Amino acid sequence: MVRTADQLDATGWPDPALITRIDAGLLAAATGRTDRAMELFGRAARARGRAPLPDGLRVGTPWHCHAG
Repeated sequence: MVRTADQLDATGWPDPALITRIDAGLLAAATGRTDRAMELFGRAARARGRAPLPDGLRVGTPWHCHAG
């Protein structure tokens, strides 16, 4: 998932890259890899900066509601 997020960033798709990094962080946290999760969430936070959330992603919405 991280490689996919990097590829999305490199090709000019920052919003899907952000969502992919958040999903990767949630998966890492769910599997007990908290250090990796924190790293991924940190990268997502830095990438987002002060920009608004991407369309379809709202604060407080459970991650599984975004799964397609």
